[in-house]
Amino acid sequence: MQNLFTIFKRYELFRTALFVIFAVLIGIIFERLQVSHHIQDQQITATNQLAKIKSELENAVNLNLNLIEGLTAYISANPDLTQNEFGKVAAVIIKKNPALRNIAAAPDLVIRYMFPVKGNEAAIGLDYTRSEQQRAAVFMAVEKRSTIIAGPLQLLQGGIAFVSRTPVFTKADAPESEEKLWGLISSVLDTEKFYAIAGLNNPELDLKIAIRGKDALGQSGDIFYGDASLFDDETVETVINLPYGSWYMVGKPKTGWSENYEGKLISRIVFVIALALLTYLLILNKVNAVERLNAERIAQQANSQKEMAQEASEIKSRFLANMSHELRTPMHAILSFSNLGLKRVEDRKIKEYLEKINTSGIRLTKLIDDLLDLSKLESGKLTPLLEQNNLTETVLEAIDEIGSLANEKNLSIDVNTDKPLVGFFDKSLILRVIINTLSNAIKFSDDGAGIQIILDEQSTESGKVLCYSIIDEGVGIPENELTDIFDSFIQSSKTKYHSQGTGLGLAISQEIIHLHQGEIWAESPPDGKTKGSVIHFTIPAQE
Repeated sequence: MQNLFTIFKRYELFRTALFVIFAVLIGIIFERLQVSHHIQDQQITATNQLAKIKSELENAVNLNLNLIEGLTAYISANPDLTQNEFGKVAAVIIKKNPALRNIAAAPDLVIRYMFPVKGNEAAIGLDYTRSEQQRAAVFMAVEKRSTIIAGPLQLLQGGIAFVSRTPVFTKADAPESEEKLWGLISSVLDTEKFYAIAGLNNPELDLKIAIRGKDALGQSGDIFYGDASLFDDETVETVINLPYGSWYMVGKPKTGWSENYEGKLISRIVFVIALALLTYLLILNKVNAVERLNAERIAQQANSQKEMAQEASEIKSRFLANMSHELRTPMHAILSFSNLGLKRVEDRKIKEYLEKINTSGIRLTKLIDDLLDLSKLESGKLTPLLEQNNLTETVLEAIDEIGSLANEKNLSIDVNTDKPLVGFFDKSLILRVIINTLSNAIKFSDDGAGIQIILDEQSTESGKVLCYSIIDEGVGIPENELTDIFDSFIQSSKTKYHSQGTGLGLAISQEIIHLHQGEIWAESPPDGKTKGSVIHFTIPAQE
């Protein structure tokens, strides 16, 4: 037996440790899921911001393209234009696009027209066919018959800019002839103004951005904007489409991907408190189980079933009393801090967490109070204060106290008499029995139903008794459970999955009635009805 006792203790300790480890793992997994969801939300936000930048860049490119196409059409119709004519058209285009620095036209691929001329004299006369730096891009634009955006690159006249090159074709005099190359239009986009139009320099932008694809080469091109290390990091990405080719853009939040989601600290506090309370209750339960096993061993050695039952009862009462007292202090602290937080915290989600903590704390405090009362009643430490009281008046007080619960469900509560029924009983204890039975009737009655309370005084062989019966129209109680429902932590199988109770209310009520030398019992269904239940109790009317 001693070996069995030792094995039992080790097994229970091992199971408790496994529970704690499993609970911690569940908490870690839950937090990682929350972090993953939070990072996904940040990625969606960053993707939307990047999409807006992409749209603005493409719009800026397309604006320039549309304006240059207008100039191309003009030159095609007027291939022999003068510098003055070119300057007038170019001035209108530059006015419409603030990022444009200058526009050049190169008939036969030699720059002869320029606007504005001032500051760009060094570029006039440049022969693209002899320029090692620009020849390849010019020939590609002619070959593809498309606008090619090069750069950013260093300009002959100074500065760094994007250069957009558009080939111009005209028709010969004969209508049947094919188009022939007139030359090239080159527009220079100032990089800083171009970036500003797209919003890249906006101080409110919460992204670090890098762009690669110099000379419209996409992902294979050189990096020309931002921190090159971003391309080796975890980022969101997008492609900026150009008239020919593309740029490749990536971005991430300036502070990185944050794992600190809203309510993280509160979630951890709630988890730690819940884990601590559950572990504490589990350990107390294991200690109680060990003590019961030890008591059984002693009882078997003594060969006395009566002594064993008394010992087990004393252990249970001691456990309930000790647990109730030990839990009161941490529960009062939890309720105090949650109430303080509700008064001071403004954040809506954090308030929801605190409200849940407060509600659960109040329910747990109620359970602790019930456990303490039950332990006092079972141990015989509670002595009723027998005084002359009115049972009818006590019932009406109970209705006033919790009648609001019935109003929420539109329930009617009828008392059969208002005649005083006087007897000797502890008013506070009997009031508690009435409140317990009335709250059960309200809880398990359908909306709009009725509840009847019948009060009476009867004479028996042992003297006069006061009678109380409460009848509801709820789901009822199975016949084989009519006595079990008065045991501790036992609820009817028809109601236990829909109740937030603990199964102590009727057990406490039974102890109180027995303390008054009375009787309490249940019937289901009541006489003359097909559903519902009735709780009766009687107590002596005399001392």
